[in-house]
Order: sequence, then structure tokens, then C-alpha cells
Amino acid sequence: MTISIERTARLTELLVESGSKDAQGHIDAIVDINPTSTKPYHNSQHCITVALRANEGAKWFGFSEIDILAITLAGLYHDYNHTSPDDNISRPLAVEGARLHISRIEGDRRESFVEDILKMIEEARVSKRRKSPEYFPSRFVYDADHMQVLEPDFSDFLDGLNKETGRALTAESYIADLSKRKLFTRWGKEYALVRILEPGRFITA
Repeated sequence: MTISIERTARLTELLVESGSKDAQGHIDAIVDINPTSTKPYHNSQHCITVALRANEGAKWFGFSEIDILAITLAGLYHDYNHTSPDDNISRPLAVEGARLHISRIEGDRRESFVEDILKMIEEARVSKRRKSPEYFPSRFVYDADHMQVLEPDFSDFLDGLNKETGRALTAESYIADLSKRKLFTRWGKEYALVRILEPGRFITA
């Protein structure tokens, strides 16, 4: 999948707005260094898209600037080096990749800054979660990761997901699957459930 220049530029702006010390460094880590940046679905475009949604949710709630940055970065790195569909394998790789790059780029933030982000990734990267993540900000990352159907290029993502998993999901079956998974923020429910789960209201073009 071709990486959207507009989406990448927008994320760069939002990272700068949230006080990142090197927004372009994070983009480079996801696009150029990420070993799985070109996978059919769990690729750089997906990571950037989730980061944008997570940023939106964090702002909706009214988190502080530093927390908005942390939530956005958790969305950006949540699928870093996604080498396996087994979360027990791929989740630790995402955590270590995030630790490496965020520590290198952001340096001496508040003491728990990096660990808070890693906690979000750990909790958000649980497939078909039935219980709300304990750490509140994790809920925004989890919800953002399950909102791909909201994107104008959703059909491309769906094709990539099918290629990567060997499944034959349609827009309708994806939405049916999403409806079985709980979204854990009021933002997610208001923004996604109303727009997606009502017949004819989701985006497929």
C-alpha cells in the first residue's frame, strides 16, 4: 500500500503540535526503519492512520499535551515489526521497537513517559479483548486500532488484511466482527458505532 503523503504530513504536524522533539524522526522510524513497513495490512500506513485516530480521541477527551503525544506515539508504534498474527510474538517486538525509538528521539521526558507508552501498546495489542484495558489511555489506542473502517481507503486496507491473513472479509463481515468487539471509550462509541454500525453509514470507497 502506498503511504499517504497527506496523512503523513498531517501526523508530522500533530506530533510537532504535541511537543515532539523530532516528529520526522518518528516518521522515519515507522516508514524507513520498521522491518514490516510494507506488509499488506500491518504496515506503516496502518500505523500512521491509527496514530491520527488516537490523537483525535486524546484531544476529544481533553488530555494534556504530553499525554496526547504519548497516546499518539503509542498508536504510531503499536504494530511496529508486526511479524506474526500471534500477539504473544508480535506484541513484545512492538514494545521493544517503541522503547528503542522513543527513548532515542524523545530523551528525557517525564520519568514514566516511555513506560506509559509501552503500557498502552501492551494493553491495546490484545486481540478480541472483552475487558476494558486497565490503564485509561490504552483504551483510546485500542479503539483507534479498530477504526480502520472509517478511512476513505478502507477497501485497500481490507484487501491487505485478507492477503495477510488468508481470510475473505467483506466490509459487512468486518463491521459484524467489529460489532462483537467492545469499544472502550465514549469517543469510540460515538464516533464509530453511530457512523459504522448503522446500515449504509460506513465508508467503503
